[in-house]
Amino acid sequence: MEKRILTRDTDYEVINIIYRILRKSSGEMMKKGLFCWMLPYSKRAIRKDCKDKVVVLVWDVELDDFSSTFQMFAKNGVVYVRKMTTLPEYEGLGVASRNMAYVEAYAQKMDCPSLHVEMFARNKAAIAFYEHLGFKTIATKQLWIFKTLVMEKAVVMEEPMVQQP
Repeated sequence: MEKRILTRDTDYEVINIIYRILRKSSGEMMKKGLFCWMLPYSKRAIRKDCKDKVVVLVWDVELDDFSSTFQMFAKNGVVYVRKMTTLPEYEGLGVASRNMAYVEAYAQKMDCPSLHVEMFARNKAAIAFYEHLGFKTIATKQLWIFKTLVMEKAVVMEEPMVQQP
């Protein structure tokens, strides 16, 4: 079971924890030759993200630790997921899958029928993870020195309950 903390730009303690998770995760990704978000990703950038995105810090009750963080925002019927990362020591425990279920519920609540994620095109593990969840590649983008993939998943919208006469 997780507790998700929705972060405000004045939550300095929470921002410090998010910063540490992003830093540790990006360090591990770089060791594997994978690009992630632009480095160094600063606390100031996280505070700025809090103003126009939902920035989430995840406390995992069973692990008794902060396990992951991600960002999301809704625009034009799409929920965009950014900076989804799980601490390396908690990978493979279902943390990211549960986070994506939370994002999907958020999309339903926001009446957004589509989810988008974007990742480094050589990140085979992330691509396989999102494909397993039903995402399909819809575009590639060339960024300064590397390519990213944009993946999309349709969200099953819940039908409103109709009362019987």
